[in-house]
Amino acid sequence: MSAKHGNLSINSDNIFPIIKKWMYSDHDIFVRELVSNGCDAITKLKKLDGMGEYALPDDYKAAIQVIVNPDEKTLKFIDNGIGMTADEVEEYITQIAFSGATEFLEKYKDKTNSDQMIGHFGLGFYSAFMVADEVHIDSLSYKEGSTPVHWTCDGSTEYDMSEGSKTTVGTEITLFLNEDCLEFANEYRVREVLEKYCSFMPVEIFLSKANAPQEYETIDESELKDDDVVVEHIHEDAKYEEKEKEDGTKEQVEVSPAKEKVKINKRPVSISDIHPLWTKHPNECSDEDYKEFYRKVFNDYREPLFWIHLNMDYPFNLKGILYFPRINTEYDSIEGTIKLYNNQVFIADNIKEVIPEYLMLLKGVIDCPDLPLNVSRSALQNDGFVKKISEYISKKFADKLSGMCKTDRENYEKYWDDINPFIKYGCIKDEKFSKKMMDYILFKNIDGKYLTLEDCINENKKEEAPAENTEEKAETTENTENTENTEKTENTETASTEKSAAAVSVSNEAVDKDETVYVITDAAGVSQQVIVSDHLRNPKGEATLRDASNLTGIENVKGNEGYSGSASNMTWKANGKDIYYRGSTTEQLPFEVSIRYELDGKEISPADLAGKSGRVAMTFNYKVNRTMTVQDGDEQVAVPLPFMAITGMVLDNDQFTNIEVDNGKVLDDGDRTMVVGLALPGLEEALGLNKEEPAETAEADADAEEDGKGFDLDIDIPGSVTVTADVTDFSLDATMTMASCDMLSDLDVDDVTSLDDLSDALDELTDASSQLVDGSNELYDGIRQLYDKSGDLIDGVNDLNDGAKKLNNGAKQLKDGTTDLYFGADQINGGASSLASGLGQLSSNSSDLVSGARQIVDAVFASATQQIKDQGVALPEDLTLENYAEVLQQVSDAVASTITEEAVRAGLEQKGLSGADTQNLALYIAADIKIENETMEAAVVRAGAKLQNAQTVQTISASAGSLTEEEQAVLAQLVPTIMAGGADQDTAQLIALVALKTSPTDPASGIDNAVSLVQDGAYVQGMQQAITQDPNAAETIAAGIAQIIKEKQTAVGGQFADVLDQLNSVKKFYNGLQTYTAGVDSARAGANQLSSGALELKRGAEKLQDGAAELYKGTTDLYDGTQKLSEGGVTLRDGVKKLKNGAGELRDGMEKFDEEGIQKITNVFEGDLNHVVDRLHDVTDGANAYNNFSGIASGATGKVKFIFKTAGIGD
Repeated sequence: MSAKHGNLSINSDNIFPIIKKWMYSDHDIFVRELVSNGCDAITKLKKLDGMGEYALPDDYKAAIQVIVNPDEKTLKFIDNGIGMTADEVEEYITQIAFSGATEFLEKYKDKTNSDQMIGHFGLGFYSAFMVADEVHIDSLSYKEGSTPVHWTCDGSTEYDMSEGSKTTVGTEITLFLNEDCLEFANEYRVREVLEKYCSFMPVEIFLSKANAPQEYETIDESELKDDDVVVEHIHEDAKYEEKEKEDGTKEQVEVSPAKEKVKINKRPVSISDIHPLWTKHPNECSDEDYKEFYRKVFNDYREPLFWIHLNMDYPFNLKGILYFPRINTEYDSIEGTIKLYNNQVFIADNIKEVIPEYLMLLKGVIDCPDLPLNVSRSALQNDGFVKKISEYISKKFADKLSGMCKTDRENYEKYWDDINPFIKYGCIKDEKFSKKMMDYILFKNIDGKYLTLEDCINENKKEEAPAENTEEKAETTENTENTENTEKTENTETASTEKSAAAVSVSNEAVDKDETVYVITDAAGVSQQVIVSDHLRNPKGEATLRDASNLTGIENVKGNEGYSGSASNMTWKANGKDIYYRGSTTEQLPFEVSIRYELDGKEISPADLAGKSGRVAMTFNYKVNRTMTVQDGDEQVAVPLPFMAITGMVLDNDQFTNIEVDNGKVLDDGDRTMVVGLALPGLEEALGLNKEEPAETAEADADAEEDGKGFDLDIDIPGSVTVTADVTDFSLDATMTMASCDMLSDLDVDDVTSLDDLSDALDELTDASSQLVDGSNELYDGIRQLYDKSGDLIDGVNDLNDGAKKLNNGAKQLKDGTTDLYFGADQINGGASSLASGLGQLSSNSSDLVSGARQIVDAVFASATQQIKDQGVALPEDLTLENYAEVLQQVSDAVASTITEEAVRAGLEQKGLSGADTQNLALYIAADIKIENETMEAAVVRAGAKLQNAQTVQTISASAGSLTEEEQAVLAQLVPTIMAGGADQDTAQLIALVALKTSPTDPASGIDNAVSLVQDGAYVQGMQQAITQDPNAAETIAAGIAQIIKEKQTAVGGQFADVLDQLNSVKKFYNGLQTYTAGVDSARAGANQLSSGALELKRGAEKLQDGAAELYKGTTDLYDGTQKLSEGGVTLRDGVKKLKNGAGELRDGMEKFDEEGIQKITNVFEGDLNHVVDRLHDVTDGANAYNNFSGIASGATGKVKFIFKTAGIGD
C-alpha cells in the first residue's frame, strides 16, 4: 500500500447532535451562555462608544431582559448591545465554533482588554438547542443604515434568514422549548438558574413573565425618579397620640408627620449585582460589607472568623474573597465552598483542586479571567491555573495568619482552637506552608497561656537563670580563677545585652522632629524650588515645644499655633498638639539628582527627546554633597554621607515596551508599567571598599596573592539607576526620587568586636586540626562495630512495638466507648433532671393557671353580655361559659321575630317615603331597577330618589305659566339646542324649563341634569300607570317587603353568629388549658422515675470510664515508648550507617583539610580586617547622626528624607 497524506473531515449532520446534547454536563447552563453573549454584545458597544466609533444615546442603560412565557412555551433573551447584520449572523451563528468576541478582540487588540470579554469559543449559542426545538434570532446592528435580521433554525443543520422587524439596536433570542424542558418556562425555575450563574454578571439582568398583571409600589414623593410611572398621588395625614403631661393634663402629640406619597409601577429589580464586593479595593469595604456578602452568598447566619481579600495582577489576574467560617465540629461538615468565576460569570463550585486539601473548609469566591469557561469539569480540574491558584491561596492564607499573630495576637489566640487542626495538617502536607507558619504555631502551657516556640524558649531561659546563678556561686568557692573568668565573660555579655536593649528602645521611640524636603526640578534634575515640611511630635501633650530652624517664610499648616524667639531658638505654643509647619531655604542640598538621556546610544536633551522614537536610556545619577569623618588607620578622612535613593516612574504601555531597569523591579498591570530603581550612593566609598592600595604595598599584596593570602574586599554597590525601553513618540510624566540615610539606622554593629581575637584562635585551630585527624581514625573503627550490631536490636524492638500497638488500640476502643457511654448517660441524667424539675414547676402552677384562666373567661362573657345590652337587646339571663350558646340562639330568634312588615314600612317612612301608596310605588319600581348583588332595601332607596325627581319635574311644569319675559327668552334660546339632540318640541320645552329652574344662573350647563330629571319623571309616570294595570302588582310589592325582612333577619343572625364564634374560641382555649394541666401532672410522675434511673446509669458509666481511661493511659505510654524505641532504632541504624560513611569520609578528608584548608584560612586572615569593622562603626554612627536638614533643637531626636519631583517631558 502506498503512503498517503490527507485532512480529517467532520460531517455537520453527525457533530451537531453531539454539540447540542453533550457539549455541557448541566443543561441549565444554556442560560449562562446566552446571558454571557448578551453581556459581551453590550461590552462591545460600550467599547466602540469609548473609542469614538459610536455614540450611545444619553438615556442608554445597559440591560438584559429575560422573559418567560408559559402559555406559548417560550423563553426570550433580549440585550441592547452591538447587534448583528445579516453578514455577521452568517459568520458568527452559522459557523460553529467561530467566536465574535475573539474576532472583536483581534480587530481592536490595541484598544481593548481580553479580560473584559467573557466568551472566546463560539459554542455557547448552540447550548440553546439542548432545551429548544426551535430558535429564533431578531437583531439590528449599531451600524448606520443597517437592516434588521430574522434568523430561524429548527435544530437541524438548516436555517432560514430574512429581513426582520426589530427597531432598536440589539439582539432578541427566542427559544421554543421542547416538551422535556418546559420547566424553563417557569419564572421561579429561571430565576433559580439566573441566581446560580449570573448573580454577579457585569450587566443588569431583569426577569419578567409575559402578560403578567402590573404590580405597584408606594414610595415617598421625594424618592421619585424621572423614569418612574406614577399611578396615583397619596396624601397621608399626620398621626397624633394623646399623652399625659407632667401636670396631669393631656395633649395631642404628633407622632408621625403628614407625608406625600406616590403609587408607581413597581420598579424592576436586577438579579445581577454588577459591582460585587471582590471587585472593590479592600479600603472601600467595611467589616459589615464583608459579613453581609458572606451571608448573602453562603446563606450562613454565623459570622466568619476572618477573611482574606485577594487582589493579584501577576503572574495571572485574580480577585476574590476567602472566608474562614465558624465551625461547629460536632454537627457541621468540615467542607467549604469555593465559587469560581470568570469575569463575574459563574463557572463551578465543586472544583476541590482550587484550594489545598488542608483548607477545604474555606468558603469564598474567586474571579479569574484566565480560567476557561470550560464545558468539562475534569479538564478544569487539570487546568494549570487551578494549581497556581491553589498555591497562591496557601501563601495568602499563611501571610494572613502570620500577620494576625504579629499585629492582632489577641484575636489570633481566640481563633486558635478553631483553626489549629487545619494549620497543623497544612504543615504536614505542604512544606512551603510549613516554613511560613512554623514560627506561629501556638502551644498552651499549664496556665492556659498561648505561646509560640520562641515564647517557650524565652520562658525557659527565665526559669533556668536562677539555677545558673547558683552553679556559678558554687564554682566561685572551688576555683577563684574560673570565677574571675566567668565574671569577666558575664560582664561583657551584660554590657552587650544592655547596649542592645538600649538600641532597641531608641529605635522604637518616636523621633521628636520628622522632616521632609521636597525638591522640584526640571527634566534634567536641576533644582527649581525647595520646600521643607516639618512635623514636631508631642506625644506627652506638652504646652510648648522647642525647635531650631534656618527656614524662611515659616507657616503653620495645620493649626493656628505660633512660636516665639528667633529661628535658632524657637518655642512653639503647642497647647498639647503636634505642630506641622513648612518653609523655604536656599541652603545647598546634601543630595542631588541628575538625569542623563540617551536615544539609540547618543546623549540627547530632554526637550529634543520629546516626540522621538527608538531605544531610550534614562540614567539617574546621585551626588552626595555632605561628608563625614571616619578613622582610616592613624588618620581621619572625610567620606561621603551614605544615602539610599529610590526612584520610581509610571510608563504608558502604548508608548513604552521592553522595559528594563538595572537595579530595581518592573511591575506591569497591562495598561501601565511601574519602574522602581534602588541605589546606595556614597556607601561604597564610605566603607572604603573601592579604595586603591598604595603603590608600595601592591608588590607585597601580589606576593601574598600568589601564596593564597590575598583577601578581595571589592563589593559592587549600585550608585545609580538606569532605565531602558523601546519608545514610540516619547513623553514622560514626572518621576519621583526619595533619598534618606535611615537605611543604616536599624543596623546594630556594636557586637562586631571579635576580629581582634581571630588571630589567636587560628593557632589553636591548627593544633586542633591535627588532633582531629588522629581522632577520626579511632572514631571510624568504633562506629563500624556499632553498625554491625544494630540490626539485632531493631528486630527485637519492632516485635515489642507491634504488641504494644495492638494493646493500645484495644484500650483506646474501650476508652472511647466508655467515654461516649458516660457523656450519653450524663446528658440523659441532666435532661431527665431538667425535665422533672420543669414539669414539677409547671404542675405546681397548674391550679393557679386554671383558676386565672377561669377568671379571664368569666370576664370575657361578662363583657359580651354588657355589649349586647348596650345595643338595646334584652337578654333572658347573663351569658356564661355554660349557657352562652343557648341564650344567644334565643335572643337571635327573638330579634328576628320583631322584623315585620310594619317595621319595614316604618323604616321606609324614616327614609322619606311617606304613605302606603308612595311606599308601594317605590317597592314596585325597586323590583324593576334592582341590580345583581344589591339589597332590596337599597333598591327601594334608589326608587325613592326617582320619585323625588318626578315630583320636582311636576312642580316645575306647573309653574310654566308664570314665567317672566326674560325667562321666556332664555327658553326660546335653549329649546332649539335641545331639539338638535333629538328631543321633540314638548319634551324640549319641558327640559329647558327644568334647566332654567334648577340652574337659573347658567341654564345651559344644567341641561344634562334636566334631561335626567325629566327622564325620571317620565319613568315614574309610566310606572304609575303600570302599577294600576298590572294584576300581579300586589304580589310584587309583598315580595319586596318579604325580601327586606329576610335581609334584616340574615344580618341579625350574622351578628349573633360572630359573637358565638368568638365565645366558642374562648371555650376551646379554656378546655384545652384544662387538658394541658392534667397532662403535665401525669408527665411529672414519669419524669421523676426517669431521673432516678438516669442518675444510677451515670454513676456506673463514670466508674467504667475512669478505669478505661487509666488502662488507655498506661497502654498509650507503653506504645509511645516502644514506637519511639522502634523509630529510634531505625533512625539509629540509618544514622550509624551515615555516621560510618561520614567517619570514613572525615578520616580521608581531614588530612586534606589540615594540609590545604587550615593553612589557607590562616593566610587569608593574616591581612588586617579591623579597619573594615571600624569603618562600618563610623559610617553607621555618621548616618544615625544626620537627623535634620534645616536645623533641630539641642537634645532632640529627628529624621529627614528628601523627595525629588522632576518635570515631565512632552506632557
